Amino acid sequence: MAIAQTTIHFYASSKLTTGSECLIDGKAGFGFSGAWDVKATVPGRITENQWKRAYTRFREEWCSLYGTASFGYLGQVLVKYRGGLAVYQDKVDFDTYCKVDRVRYSPMIGISGMYSISDAVGIEIGCDTFNKVTAGITVLF
Repeated sequence: MAIAQTTIHFYASSKLTTGSECLIDGKAGFGFSGAWDVKATVPGRITENQWKRAYTRFREEWCSLYGTASFGYLGQVLVKYRGGLAVYQDKVDFDTYCKVDRVRYSPMIGISGMYSISDAVGIEIGCDTFNKVTAGITVLF
């Protein structure tokens, strides 16, 4: 088992988002994730006339920015914690186009575990309130 000092983690999630995070000196770092299946929108405010023709309303994940920290290994698994800000867009669908009604911010928390499969590479799975379930590869330095 390799004891990682610095890790860079690339992942995909069950909510059609991808992201990466960096943990420096095995203690603290930062991360970002973003949705890649975002429905295109038309700019501008929604008028009263448009509200009458609204087809449906939905909330869409957009991105998250967060800090990550670790207090060490639990057996052979590096346990990491995430905390930060998730950004969502409330969109209105007008059948042929969409507009953003408002942008919402929500706290994001999560946990993940990384297992080193060699001195250079590890695998990691986790979960958080924005991405739901994440899985990916980790590069160890």
